[in-house]
Amino acid sequence: MLFLCIFFSPSVAGAYYLTQRVLQAPITFLSSSVLEVFKENASSEYRTFGNARNSFLKTLKLLLILGGPLSVFLYFFIEDLFKFIFGEQWLEAAYFAKILIPALTVRFIANPLSFMFYIAEKQYLNLIGMLCLSLMILLSFFIGGNEIDIVKNIANSYFFIYCAYILFSAIIAGVFLYDKESN
Repeated sequence: MLFLCIFFSPSVAGAYYLTQRVLQAPITFLSSSVLEVFKENASSEYRTFGNARNSFLKTLKLLLILGGPLSVFLYFFIEDLFKFIFGEQWLEAAYFAKILIPALTVRFIANPLSFMFYIAEKQYLNLIGMLCLSLMILLSFFIGGNEIDIVKNIANSYFFIYCAYILFSAIIAGVFLYDKESN
């Protein structure tokens, strides 16, 4: 946000900040609720079987069911919602929100599932992911031209990193292991 203020204006930074706060509050609430259940189930399954495949897939399905329709709805109606709730002057924030919705949806899915890094004691993967994300966000300011381009680059950075989190979490959970009993 500091860079948005430096590169553009306080109003652009404010619009981005409002977008982050408005969209992340419900995401954090829902994903932390799912995380608590996933932590317990996946930890137990991982200790017992050496993988957490069933817990991972069940939680992934739940997160897709919760996040998918809501994200589609928000994508099409976010401008109207922002205009109604915050007023006409915050339409720039609504546009930022529309750009960020796919990335925040993937983040909503990745947050609980990436707890697999901790269950399997592979926290270094989280560190690597956060370092890559920080670097990508920093590069967004030097690659992009206007504030819209930069927000798109930031959104793409989040989207890419959190897709990688989901993939690595699935690998750690044993989702791609061959199951002899099912064939």
